[in-house]
Amino acid sequence: MGSTAHYAEVDAMIRKAHLDPERGSVMIKSWLSRLGIDPDLGIQALTHPSYAKENDIAEDSDRLEWLGDKVLSAAIAERLYQEYPKAKVDVLSRLHQQAVSNAALARTGRMQRIQSVVRIGRGVHRDGGSTAKVKAIADAVEAVIGAVFVSQGYAAATQLIKGWVSTDVEQAHDWKAILASSLQKQGMRYQYRTVRTGPEHASVFMCTLTIGSRIF
Repeated sequence: MGSTAHYAEVDAMIRKAHLDPERGSVMIKSWLSRLGIDPDLGIQALTHPSYAKENDIAEDSDRLEWLGDKVLSAAIAERLYQEYPKAKVDVLSRLHQQAVSNAALARTGRMQRIQSVVRIGRGVHRDGGSTAKVKAIADAVEAVIGAVFVSQGYAAATQLIKGWVSTDVEQAHDWKAILASSLQKQGMRYQYRTVRTGPEHASVFMCTLTIGSRIF
C-alpha cells in the first residue's frame, strides 16, 4: 500500500474500467482484496449515495462511512493521547479536529487514489473542486476504513489509519498550538502574557512567552 507500483496498478485499473467496465470491476475488487476488504463490501464503500441515487442502487457507502468515522475518531484520539502525553485537552481536540477534517481526509483520498475509484454522482462531479466533492472523497476514505473494520477488525483498521492519516502537529497550521504541543510533549512549562508599555493614550502591547526561566 502506498508504493509507486500500487498507484500505477490503481491507475491501470481505472483505465481498464473506462475501456471495459466489467473487467475494471474485477480489477478494483482485486485491489480491495489486497487491502483485506471483502470485495463486495468494498464496492459498497466506494459507492457514494449520490451515485446510488442516480443509478437506482440499493446499497451505498452511507452506513460504512458512519462506521468508519467512529473508528477513525477513536483511533486518532488514542494515537494523540499516546503521542502527546503532556498535551492539554484543548490542544488534543484541535489536533484531532485537524486530522479528521474533510480537507485532510480528501488529501488522503487523493494520495491513495481513492478519488479515482469512488463512484460519485454526476451532480457532485460537475461541481469540480467544490465542498461537496471534497466531502464525498473524505466520506469515501471513511467508508473504506469502515469496510476494513468490518472485514478484519479494529487492529487492522487502526493500522490502515496509521499509514493513511497524519497526526503530525505540523499539519495544524496554528503555530501557537504547534509550539504549545511541542513544549508539552517535552514536559516543559510555559506561559503566554500580554504586556502593555507606554502611556495610556499611546499604549504598546507586546506578547511574551516564558519557557522555564527564559522570557521571549
